[in-house]
Amino acid sequence: MRKGIFSIVLAAALVLTMVLTPAVVADNENGNGCDDCEPLMVVDLIAGQNMGVGTVTVENDDEKLCVTYALNEEALDEGWGIYETHLAIGNELADIPQTRGNRWGTNPIPGQFEYGDDELEGVEEWAFCILLEDLDVDYEDELYIAAHAVVKRLAGYGDAVSATIYGVGTVVGNENEGNIYVIYPLAQETDVIFEDVWGEANMTPGPRWYPNALAFDEENGRLYFTLDQNSLYFFDVKTEAVVDADPDNKFSNDDNVLGAAFGDGYYWYLINRSNTLGKVTFNGDGIVTDVAKSAMVGAPALTQGDIVYDDRMIYGSSGTGAGGIRGFFSYHIEEEEFIILYEDPSYLSLQLAWGLDEYGEKVLYGHRGIEGWWCTIDLETGLNAKLETEENDLWTTDRLEDLASGFEYEEIWEDETAWGEGERFNKRGNWGMWFEYKICDPCPEAQLLLNTGAEEGMNHWDFTPSVVRSIDERLQSTGMVYSRSGDYFFDFTGADVSAEGIGYAASMSQRVDVTGYDGCPFTAGGWIQTELWPDSAKTDIEDNDYGKLIVTFYDIDDNVLESFTTGIIGNPVKGHPTTDGRQYAEFDLAGAVPAEAVYAVYELEGYLIQGAFINVFYDDLYFWVGK
Repeated sequence: MRKGIFSIVLAAALVLTMVLTPAVVADNENGNGCDDCEPLMVVDLIAGQNMGVGTVTVENDDEKLCVTYALNEEALDEGWGIYETHLAIGNELADIPQTRGNRWGTNPIPGQFEYGDDELEGVEEWAFCILLEDLDVDYEDELYIAAHAVVKRLAGYGDAVSATIYGVGTVVGNENEGNIYVIYPLAQETDVIFEDVWGEANMTPGPRWYPNALAFDEENGRLYFTLDQNSLYFFDVKTEAVVDADPDNKFSNDDNVLGAAFGDGYYWYLINRSNTLGKVTFNGDGIVTDVAKSAMVGAPALTQGDIVYDDRMIYGSSGTGAGGIRGFFSYHIEEEEFIILYEDPSYLSLQLAWGLDEYGEKVLYGHRGIEGWWCTIDLETGLNAKLETEENDLWTTDRLEDLASGFEYEEIWEDETAWGEGERFNKRGNWGMWFEYKICDPCPEAQLLLNTGAEEGMNHWDFTPSVVRSIDERLQSTGMVYSRSGDYFFDFTGADVSAEGIGYAASMSQRVDVTGYDGCPFTAGGWIQTELWPDSAKTDIEDNDYGKLIVTFYDIDDNVLESFTTGIIGNPVKGHPTTDGRQYAEFDLAGAVPAEAVYAVYELEGYLIQGAFINVFYDDLYFWVGK
């Protein structure tokens, strides 16, 4: 946000136009099961007692507590920025600096809050973190927080406080120059701020009257000019770069430009030897997006002069031309009214620019480069008054082919105090607020899988293809007794085995919500039993039926963040269940939940390599997060 030379802070009683947004308090938003405390709390940031301008977010991990102030889109669109923050965090409410108070309560003293920054430059967001050990807190301890801010916005502009006149010199002796000047008419001084725009634009110098058609976009600091009949460039006064403003060749002045001016976000220009007024529209980067042309109603052909813009009004000078005038005129764009204010031969090639006089009043300056003299022009009569200055070489040898003007205005600011929404310190008067936050273990231990051993049949699992059964189903049909209860198993009865001995694979998976567990450790695994039946001579895992665990994490857009796998797994003893017995082996994975993960897919696979019946059993599965 741009800061002005002068600032006027409006009273808090100004009428506020922003829509009040409802309070948002989102306890336990990370869903990690920490139900009695707030690992992530969001409260509204309220300005002027009833204006929602953003949020204050408080969250903790296992090392630190962080507080973030953030403005919402509505506030940013209105031009608000954060200029000061004051933050108090205490183990007791009394730890927050307050006055002694009265029967209605106390008043907070933001200037004495321990944390914050009072030298911000209109930021959209501000964040602060502090170690839990520095706060002397442990999990489930309560904290009292008061979050105060000062928000401001530029409400408008007052009087002009400074003016800059820009010019281009095209001829020194008989050479085409192409330099950009800053000009001080009253002091008769000129400074070159950029040399040779021709070279910077990779163009060969053209006719002596180019560069021309200067117009300054003061909001973005862009000085527009033409270098030939079909080009439009700008000089960025901030980066000191010359930029092609018309790479798609949408601008063409058809002959050459009489004069140009900038106003209301548009580049206005007149085509020489005509009464055609052009209006150029730009995108945010200053590049031409549209060019519109129309005749100035009632105007004759105009030539060899310049124009300026002021509140939908064009003022201009003109030399002689077929059916034209030599003098000073005005044209109201909306009312389409052309007026010849004054006719005078001296207005031939008179260049125009707004500036300030010795009393700080806005005036229109004119400069006739042929003779090197300056004047001021009366907007009511069009009469000119030459400046009473001594001539010197600077003014008589440098020909200024065109002028442009830019102003800095007195900035008017609105200033509001803002608080993170909560309980008021004082029931009447001061409306400062505080709220409670309870420290939570960000990684509480939790089993996130459902139906881990088929105790509920096939519920909560997805199968591809549907060859997975539960032990309960098998026991009902065979009467066999297994060493573990509630198993899942892959039944490949009737499946074909390829000629290479690579058999059939199937999977069972479950989607697990891991929102809020960013960075928390996890362990995933269970128990597995694989068998080779009837060929028990195979001893390598990959030659026998085997399984595999894969855990894959995804973000909110279903993009894969990270994937973990055990590789192939199987227990050491394989064989006939009645002769070799059923033995299970534990398997597991370990890692950390990736940042921005919102869910994981826990997937178990079963591979049939030899035999034609059951190959892999799973039981007591788990997906633990936390310490």
